[in-house]
Amino acid sequence: MGFLVQKLLPTLHPEQRLGVVGSGTALYSRQGAWDGSCALHCAAMALATLGLLHDPSCLRSYTEGAEAEFWDRAWPHYLHGVTMSELSGVLAELRWGLRTATAEGPHETVAYFCERELSEGWPVVVSLRQSDESLCRAALAIGLEGRTRGHHFKPNTMLMLDPDESERRLMTHNARLAYDQPDLPGQARYITAYDRHTVVLEGALSIRTART
Repeated sequence: MGFLVQKLLPTLHPEQRLGVVGSGTALYSRQGAWDGSCALHCAAMALATLGLLHDPSCLRSYTEGAEAEFWDRAWPHYLHGVTMSELSGVLAELRWGLRTATAEGPHETVAYFCERELSEGWPVVVSLRQSDESLCRAALAIGLEGRTRGHHFKPNTMLMLDPDESERRLMTHNARLAYDQPDLPGQARYITAYDRHTVVLEGALSIRTART
């Protein structure tokens, strides 16, 4: 049977609230009920995992520094949201030396891209929709779950921070995206504390920094 294993991005620090190593602030940033800013919240959390933002949940309270700079680029898109390509443009405007990579196409292609990027230590903003709806939403993939057989790790689930869900204390994630499901070809099972949906992955954007 092997062992069930969860592997988080290496910069994350689980305690009562999920945070980033070396930072005393919480990582989670929640979306409002009236806005379309899920991808922007995901980007802010992703930048925090990369050490570029200190306090992603309180951007508007900063008048200078990285938080204020990100908010200046993000607020024009706050109500209506951004596509993955538009989000890549917002990040490029920061001139922080970020490199983004995107994936679109079949569900399996996007899932493999996310798995590869997470395995290399990069946060991934995932665009998904319920199988019976056309509206897409975004959540941030921060880790992988799967089983080990000997020294081999076979992931089948992404650990997610969903800005549309409530923060879960004493946990590292508030949603799970089970993307390798034999009974759901071309689809995934998306599980939160109160709901379970069948979803399709529409696209993804990983955010990278230059490493020494």
